[in-house]
Amino acid sequence: MGRSCAICCSSLGTVSTAYLCAPCYQQLPRSSLALPSGGSLYRYEGEMRRLILRAKVEGDSTALVVLRRLFLTSPALAVACAAVEQIIPVPSSLWGRLRGRIDIPWFLASDAAERFKLSLIAAPKQLYWRLNKRAYKEQRQRGYTLQFPQGEASIPTLLIDDIVTTGYTLTYLSSRLISARCSFFTLAEAFSEPLRKQWEP
Repeated sequence: MGRSCAICCSSLGTVSTAYLCAPCYQQLPRSSLALPSGGSLYRYEGEMRRLILRAKVEGDSTALVVLRRLFLTSPALAVACAAVEQIIPVPSSLWGRLRGRIDIPWFLASDAAERFKLSLIAAPKQLYWRLNKRAYKEQRQRGYTLQFPQGEASIPTLLIDDIVTTGYTLTYLSSRLISARCSFFTLAEAFSEPLRKQWEP
């Protein structure tokens, strides 16, 4: 019995190593934003949103494999990794961990570090307790510039997350990593329309 597409369940054949059929892959909503200090592959909507929720909330291993492959095979990720010496996965929220959600950023960061022979560094433990990823209403409305401090003596560091919504988490984390010169790369972005307009090409 052959493998089926993780989205539409159509047959992929008995020898296929893919997890998505060509039509479903083409329909994934790509992000076209020109983000400062980093980038995102997809928009957090449609089938990409469903894949992320299946992996994170439902613990769907097939959805997680699809997301990891999409992320790792991106030419944009290779470019981002070529400019850094180490990778730090953005810490998952305490609330998410208590609810048993899958830590997607850790898988993405681990894969990238192994593929591109980079150091994989965990964020300081205290940030796992202090970091509140559930942005307040005013933070969602305001958004953040995603402009990170760039000290010359700092270590070039890539922050990896599954979704960026306001830039609050990435900005907060980069400000606490004194010895790191940070850029970021995420699987998806979920900016509100007012925030999107400032980065549309």
